[in-house]
Amino acid sequence: LFTWLVGIERWLFSANHPEGPREELLQWTERFLKAREHQAVGVEELASAKGMSRSNFTHFFRSTTGETPANFLRSKRLAMAAGLLKATSDSIKEIAAQ
Repeated sequence: LFTWLVGIERWLFSANHPEGPREELLQWTERFLKAREHQAVGVEELASAKGMSRSNFTHFFRSTTGETPANFLRSKRLAMAAGLLKATSDSIKEIAAQ
């Protein structure tokens, strides 16, 4: 139910906001995460890379994408873990450590 509600919120947000800046920021964030996929990346690192404080970046990210950077990072980590569970024979403990 929560996932469905978040999906509805994103859809409503995207209907009211142009996709250019939103998609650009999400793609930048994904590239940043991919370049550091074996490091623990948090909101602080994202903010620093954009030259912003954590608070300013959080407000900027939410107003541009409709979700907080922490939620975005969490969903990316969960998707990555799910992919590893499907694609490898690693244990849950090993995947969690990654």
